[in-house]
Amino acid sequence: MSNQTYDELLREVMIDLREQIDFEQPPSKDILPKDKIEQKKFFKQYYCGLYVRYLMILNKLEDCYDQILQPQKREDVKRVLESTIIRFLNVRSILIQLGGEYVDLDDVLVDLKQTPEVLEINVPRYFKEDDEKEIKRRDILMNILLERHGIDDQSLALDMMEDNLVPMTIQEAVLIIQTNERGRQGRQSTKYKRDLKKREERVRKVVEHGEFQMDRSKAAALVQKIYKGYITRKKTRQMIKEELEFLGMAESDSVEKLSALDRISKTRARRKLIQAQNKSELQHQRKETRERIIRDEGPRIEEDMHDAIIEKIILYRESAAPGEGGLPSFPSEEDGGSKRFMLEGESNADLDAQKAAEKKAKKAKKAAAKKKSGGKKKKGKKKDDGENAVMDPPTLKMELAEGLKGFIDRWHDHQDDASNFNQKFDPELLRQELMSGDGGIEEELRKQVDAKIREELENLKAQLGKGGKKKKKKKKKK
Repeated sequence: MSNQTYDELLREVMIDLREQIDFEQPPSKDILPKDKIEQKKFFKQYYCGLYVRYLMILNKLEDCYDQILQPQKREDVKRVLESTIIRFLNVRSILIQLGGEYVDLDDVLVDLKQTPEVLEINVPRYFKEDDEKEIKRRDILMNILLERHGIDDQSLALDMMEDNLVPMTIQEAVLIIQTNERGRQGRQSTKYKRDLKKREERVRKVVEHGEFQMDRSKAAALVQKIYKGYITRKKTRQMIKEELEFLGMAESDSVEKLSALDRISKTRARRKLIQAQNKSELQHQRKETRERIIRDEGPRIEEDMHDAIIEKIILYRESAAPGEGGLPSFPSEEDGGSKRFMLEGESNADLDAQKAAEKKAKKAKKAAAKKKSGGKKKKGKKKDDGENAVMDPPTLKMELAEGLKGFIDRWHDHQDDASNFNQKFDPELLRQELMSGDGGIEEELRKQVDAKIREELENLKAQLGKGGKKKKKKKKKK
């Protein structure tokens, strides 16, 4: 299949995943039945639906990741795929807790109008592809160990087969020979009787029609008619075939006739080769672009950051009261550094949003720690409450939703894939990726500028402290 086919399939899968996340809302207390057994049945049916939907999305998403050629898109798809795998395993563990290892999913398949084939769990192929070197190294090591000890896998298999064979008696061997001989004689007798019957039927027809011999000229004309018809039909078929081959609507005899599975395997191998080439090119270009940006644009970016922070410090010093010293307290790296410092004092929505996000992250970590520590002690209570009987942490859904949102924001308006026939990396996206983010170039340069600013502020505070002491001493002498 073409690149456009997998792009459309990926778009459909992302839409399904977004709808699934929107649909996956915790049931309210009003909907839950009051009976504990009915509650368990309700949760079981709910998670059965989630299990089948996530499995369908997972298989489609894995197919897209396996065949997409654009290296940057593959990295983003892999993040979403891994989050989907984690969520799917979480749903599966909850379903096992509710209904055991074997759960009846027939009703869910009927509701979704799907066949049982969608329930097949396909192990992601990149598990093996990413560890291909390690697997080859392990195979080489095993072969060396087997050769060192004089063990051959085929010899072991033959020895095991020979050991399992039961010796044949003379009576059994004679019986097999007799059975085969009787079958041969029966087939030969049947063939003789069939030929005799055909001969008698031919003689009977000749006697009835009264034609024992045909005229020589009529026989020649009949042979010529049959031969010319055969030759004409053969030439016509050849001309039609050549015309279709010329128009590209049929394959020539030189093209190898492959089955559908062989064609799919060859196409996949070719795309895998292109994937490896695009990935190696991206890694090389990523390293080269990073070094070039740091070398050519790094000093200018550092200077702009430094000037902006110094300007902020000067504004703070001008607006500060006379007795405060005029120098602000610069936040530490853990508190945000210059990012937080540039937002302070402006009372805008960005600072409030950053503080709210930090508070939410801290609360989520504390809640997760409490659940882990108190999960074993409160087992009895969890069994009593129908709502708490199912432990479904919201962090997994949030991570999946954030990964999906990041993918959509990055690739929704990206229109260069149609013209990018070879599916090479996008230089603009590569630059954006290298510059932004927690491990980006801007963050790295910002940390260096923050270290310089802290050092400068410490020197200024030390100088201002010495100047204040000298003034106080002069006043005492007067």
